[in-house]
Amino acid sequence: LTLLVTSMLFSVIPVKAVNPTIKIGVIGPLGLPHWSPAGMKEGAEMARDEINAAGGVNVSGVMHNIELVFGNEYAYPMPDPVGAALEVERLITVEGCEFIIGGFRTECVSAMIERAMEHQTPFFIVGASTDELISTTVPVNYMRYKYLFRVAPVNSTTLVKSLTAFHRFILEQELLLRFGGYLWPGAPTKQVRVAVLTEDLAWTAKMHALFTDSAIYPIILGPYANVTYAARIPDGITDCTPWLSAVIASKAHLLIHIFSGVTGIPLVRQYRAMEVNATLVGINVVAQLEGHWTTTGGACEYESVLDITGTRTPIIPGKTEVFWDNFVAKTGTWPIYTAFGAYDAIYLLKEAIEIAGTTEKDVLVQVLESTDRF
Repeated sequence: LTLLVTSMLFSVIPVKAVNPTIKIGVIGPLGLPHWSPAGMKEGAEMARDEINAAGGVNVSGVMHNIELVFGNEYAYPMPDPVGAALEVERLITVEGCEFIIGGFRTECVSAMIERAMEHQTPFFIVGASTDELISTTVPVNYMRYKYLFRVAPVNSTTLVKSLTAFHRFILEQELLLRFGGYLWPGAPTKQVRVAVLTEDLAWTAKMHALFTDSAIYPIILGPYANVTYAARIPDGITDCTPWLSAVIASKAHLLIHIFSGVTGIPLVRQYRAMEVNATLVGINVVAQLEGHWTTTGGACEYESVLDITGTRTPIIPGKTEVFWDNFVAKTGTWPIYTAFGAYDAIYLLKEAIEIAGTTEKDVLVQVLESTDRF
């Protein structure tokens, strides 16, 4: 009798229909804060949770939930392109992901792109700036690479333009006046000695060349720059003192540093400890982290870095600062650019699917190519 009554009770309880899902693979540099807790993983989770809580993605009148599957691009401690490609293969063929977002280290992203394009799976880059990831693929072989997009960051050419605009300003308005400059034989005007240190990875190769080629750097840095020392530092190095000693020996008053990985922390610590008499201005992605002051022991006090997201800056008023506050509430820490990128990529995909009324890839490509989303 008890079993009969129980079965009758269950038979009259309404079962809520479960929305079908859109499965998205999120792949990034596990082991680095660019992935978690300040990066891609939490940014993607925030977008998923917000969209699902609001009812999901409307695909021609049928609501779909977003489901995320996470993958490791094997960027840390050393880039492993083969492992990265196999992980994309797993996300697509084993997990059934219809879309891929992520990608941080260029060496790995290049391999991931090829595997995704083999499966005609739309791939949204949210962490790699290298121009060639797009410029040598989509316009060269459109039918193969039309499924490839970059959401964040801006490409490396744009990074250089933004950075050098500031370099030119401080060279002319600050450093030349403060240090007097030096007149080299044949130079049209007094100049300031400049040193350049970049991490020895693919994404900085073009930047390093631009900053050190004597036929190019006077154009982008201006006539007051004289690059007297330049070097590439292997990724993951914790002792930067040999390179900083060379900067000191060069008598540089401007040190351009370009780093995305963990070496950015010991570089700044040792720069301060060695009292390098060169203004430190460049790209140091880990400087976007809330704890940068603590991890460098305050050595970052006079470091200036390019940051495409800022700190709670209302780049899009009513949106950017709301995202910032929600991210901090969720994680207890500031987001960095990869969090913005992952969050935006999922919303971009949602909106494109709703406009297209389908998840069919070729239709979505046409919608995405015509988007003007901020």
